[in-house]
Amino acid sequence: MKKPELLAPAGTLEKLKFAVQYGADAVYIAGKQYGLRAFAGNFSKEEMAEGVAFAHSRGVKVYVTVNIFAHNEDFVEMEAYLQELLQLQVDAILVSDPGILRLAREKVPELPIHISTQANTTNWSAVQFWKELGAERVVLARELSLLEIKEIKEKANPRKWICVEAENTYVVSKGDLVVLIMSNELAPKIKENFEKLS
Repeated sequence: MKKPELLAPAGTLEKLKFAVQYGADAVYIAGKQYGLRAFAGNFSKEEMAEGVAFAHSRGVKVYVTVNIFAHNEDFVEMEAYLQELLQLQVDAILVSDPGILRLAREKVPELPIHISTQANTTNWSAVQFWKELGAERVVLARELSLLEIKEIKEKANPRKWICVEAENTYVVSKGDLVVLIMSNELAPKIKENFEKLS
């Protein structure tokens, strides 16, 4: 079994540094626009540059959420923003809107695309759809059972990303993930869920 990637949310530069120092394999962040976590603090361009440099110097990947459901006016500056992310050498963008995915494929094809859990992907056919459009990873919907995830794995054969904390979302979103990991309360559940999928 391959080692799962430990991905941590980082709403601020300080939180990014904590996540990196405490063992995250990757972090996801948002800029001041185009991300759904409007009240998370989020990153200015300068903070993003510092965060990416800090994470990369320690072998940690940085994914940037561009996961709004875009309206026409959102596309006015979107291409420039995607070009900035490419220049900052982020490791991937997380999208949920097909229009944003299309623009990214057209304007910054070398920037990897992951499908956000906000896209609510709940079946193998949707995973295939995203793969055909150029997505490298799909974050499945949190509501899926292990049996549903197993069927997606069998039929779509995705390089998938699974929210293993789905049953504990309330704990992870309101608690301190680092404390859970350090106290070994979360690790057995993660291992158990991945063993069920094998």
